[in-house]
Amino acid sequence: MEETAVSSSPETAEQALSNEAAAVPESVSPFLQRLYGTFCSGAVEELHSLYEATFTRLSERHFKNVPWPSAEAVARLLSAGGAGGDIDDEGDEGSSTDLKVFLLLYKELCYRHIHTRLHPTLTQRFESWENYLELFDRALDETLLEYDLPASWVWDILDEFLYHYEVYCQYRVRGRDNKTAEEEAYVRESGASVWNARHVLEYLQALVNKSGIGAWLQGDAAWAPADHGPAAGLGAASSATDGFADGHAAVDDADADDDDAADDACLRTADDGAPSAAPLAAQSTLYRHLGYYAMVALLRAQVSLGDYRMALAVVEPLELLEADAAAIPSTAPTAASATATGARDTRLYTQVTACHVSLYYYAGFACLMLHRYEQAIRLLGTTVHTISRTRQFHTRSYQYEHVNKRLDQMLAMVGIAHCVSHVYIEESLNAWLRDKYGERLTRMRMGELAIFEELYAHACPKFASPAIAAASKQQFMRDMRQFAADIHAPLRSCLRIYRSIHLRKLAEYLELDGSDEERMENIRAALLALKLKSGAAASGEGDGLATAADLDFLIDEHGLVRTQEWRPSRRHADYLLRSISRLGEQAALFRRVQRERLVASAAAHARKVEARRRAELTAQRQLEERERERQEREERERQAREAAAVVAARPMSLAERLRSGGGGGGGW
Repeated sequence: MEETAVSSSPETAEQALSNEAAAVPESVSPFLQRLYGTFCSGAVEELHSLYEATFTRLSERHFKNVPWPSAEAVARLLSAGGAGGDIDDEGDEGSSTDLKVFLLLYKELCYRHIHTRLHPTLTQRFESWENYLELFDRALDETLLEYDLPASWVWDILDEFLYHYEVYCQYRVRGRDNKTAEEEAYVRESGASVWNARHVLEYLQALVNKSGIGAWLQGDAAWAPADHGPAAGLGAASSATDGFADGHAAVDDADADDDDAADDACLRTADDGAPSAAPLAAQSTLYRHLGYYAMVALLRAQVSLGDYRMALAVVEPLELLEADAAAIPSTAPTAASATATGARDTRLYTQVTACHVSLYYYAGFACLMLHRYEQAIRLLGTTVHTISRTRQFHTRSYQYEHVNKRLDQMLAMVGIAHCVSHVYIEESLNAWLRDKYGERLTRMRMGELAIFEELYAHACPKFASPAIAAASKQQFMRDMRQFAADIHAPLRSCLRIYRSIHLRKLAEYLELDGSDEERMENIRAALLALKLKSGAAASGEGDGLATAADLDFLIDEHGLVRTQEWRPSRRHADYLLRSISRLGEQAALFRRVQRERLVASAAAHARKVEARRRAELTAQRQLEERERERQEREERERQAREAAAVVAARPMSLAERLRSGGGGGGGW
C-alpha cells in the first residue's frame, strides 16, 4: 500500500488534517456530546454501546474516506456546550481535566480510523505515538483513577498501540524507492525514539507494574507497594529486553548513539508519588483491565520480536500452562483468585473475545516454536472449541472477521503440532482437522516440507522486522527437516508393524545407502535419536521433537529391535461428558419421536371417530329421508281414497244423469 508523501515539516500534515476536518458535522455533534457526557458520568454500559455500535455506524456513513473532525474542533464544540475551557494551550489553568482525557481518547479513535481506512502520513504516525505516550503517562501518574472505560475499549487501545508499532516497523524497513527523500530525512531526524521497540516494551511493562495486576491475580493480602511504581516497571522492562538484543537490533536499525535521546523520552513515566496501600487493580476497574491487557500486549510484542521464552514468562501469572488450564473455562473461580472477601474471577480475557483469541494464539505459537507441542495443542484446541461455540454471538462486532481468521490460524498450528508430536486430541477437533487439512495432514506425516512451510506461512503472526520473520521461519523449517529426515514415517511404520526385527532387515526395508556397516551405523543412529526424543517427550524435559512419545523399543546384544507400542489412555471424563451429552440428545429425540407418534395416533383415531360419526349421520339421514317419503306416499294414497269415497257418496247432478242416461242408450 503506497504511502502519501509528506513534507519534512509536521505543521504541513497537521494543517492538512485540520483542513479536512475543520468543522464537526451537525449529524455527528449530538454523538460527540453524548459520548463526552457519558464518559464524564461513568455510565460504562451506555459508553460501550456508543463506542461499539454508534461510532462504527457513523464511521461507515460519514467518514468512510475522510478522517474524523480534529480534536480542536471537537474541543470547541464541547467547550461551547459547557465542557470547560479551551485546551489549545496545555498550561491553561481553566482547561478541564475531563475534557483533556476525553480528547486523548478521541484522538486515539481518530488515528485508529486513519490507520484502518486511510493512508496515514509520517506526521500522523508520529502524532499517534505522542498521543499514546501522553495517554499512558496520565495512566502512570494515576490521573485516570477516577474514570472508567469498557473492557473492549481498553483492549482496543493496547491492541491498536501494538498494531501502529508493527505498521511503522514495516514502513521503516521499506526501500528508498517507496519513500521520498523528505521522508527519509524526517525519519532520520525525528524517528530515533518514535515507535522504538524498547520504549514500547517499557511502557507496557510500566502499565503492568503500576496497576499491580500480578499481586491482584495472586490475591495477596499483604501488598508490596514498592514494586508497583512505573520506575520499577521501566527497570524490569529494561532487564527483560536484555535477552533479545539481536531482535532489537533487527527492529531498531537506527544509530546506537540515539539511545540517550530515547531514554530521555521515557523518563516522563517516572512517578515519585507515595504508593497506595493496595494495588490500583484492586481499587479501579480501569487499571485492572489496563494492567491485565497490557500483560497480553507484552506477550504479543515479545512474540513479534522472536523471544518466545520471555513471551511465556510474561503471562506466567495467568497460569495458562497449568494442568487445569486445558479445561474449557468455566464460571468457577480458581484457587488463585480466592480472597478473604470471597471468590472472584481472574480470567478477564473472557470479557473481550479478541483478547481471548489473541492471548491463546500468541501463547500457542510460542509453545509451538519452543517444541512444547502438547501444551500448544491444549491451549489452541481449547480456544478453538470455546470460540467456535460462541462466535455466532459476535457477528455484529467489527472484529468478527479477525476472530475467524485467528481460528483458522490456530487450527493450522494444531495440525502442525499434532503431525509432529502425535499427541492425543479430542474427536471433534480431529474431525475439524480432517475436514480442513485432510490430505495435507497425511503429506505432513510423510515429511513433506512444502506443506509445513505453507501452513506455517498461514499461521504465523506478523513480526516486527523481516529479519526476525526470516529467522523464525528458518528455525521452524530446520526443526521440520529434522523431523522429516531423522525420524521419518517409514521408520515409525516398521517399528509399529513388527514386534521384533533385526537391524539389518530394518535397514533393508528403509533402503539405506552405503555398505553393510554404514547402514547398520545409520540405522542405530536414527533409532538412538528416536529413543532420545521419545524420552524427552515422555518426561516433558528438553526441547527435542516429541515425535515418538507413544513408541518404546529396546536393542539387544544381537541387534534385535523389540518394540512396544502404547496408546494414550482414554480421557474418561471427556468420554463420559460426551456420552452424557449424546444420551441427553438421544433421550430428547426419543421423547420427540414418541410425542410425534402419540400425536399421529391420536389424530388417526380422531379421524376414524369422525368418519364413523359422519357415516352414522349419513345413514340416519337416509333412513329419515326414506321414512319421510313413505309417510308422504301413504298420506297421498289416503287422501286419494278419501276423495274417491266423497265423490261416490255425493248425489248426481242433472248433467251427470243425462250423460249417464244418454251414455246407456236408455230413455225416460
